[in-house]
Amino acid sequence: MLDKTEKYVTLIFVLSHHEFGLLISKGKKIADITNTKLNVINVRQKSEWGKRFSRELDSMLIISNDMEAQMLVFFSDNPIKILNDYIERNKVKYIILETDGLKAIDSDEKTYLKSHKIEIYLFDNNKERIEQHEY
Repeated sequence: MLDKTEKYVTLIFVLSHHEFGLLISKGKKIADITNTKLNVINVRQKSEWGKRFSRELDSMLIISNDMEAQMLVFFSDNPIKILNDYIERNKVKYIILETDGLKAIDSDEKTYLKSHKIEIYLFDNNKERIEQHEY
């Protein structure tokens, strides 16, 4: 088990709000088992900047807070750059993705994550469970 004082992170990388409650509750279990901090990144398209998302974001922030997770929201047309920047600045040990998040990650990105010894978990909406993703 990892020591929380080292501040390793389990990161939930979210591109949409669908099934967010299930996704974060599964992520919380992994963070608890691995004794890591739980953080959430929500990346939206730049074109969505200024649009009204108050209910959706409020709901996501409340759920994150209830699960003792720090949540950050970014507006970018390059979600992988946001992910990489976050990894470079934090001790990410585990990443939890929804299916849309996995589609955004190409083979170069998988190689990058593997080189940082980051484990990827994939949330399957249909099965409502998380499975470790093989590189």
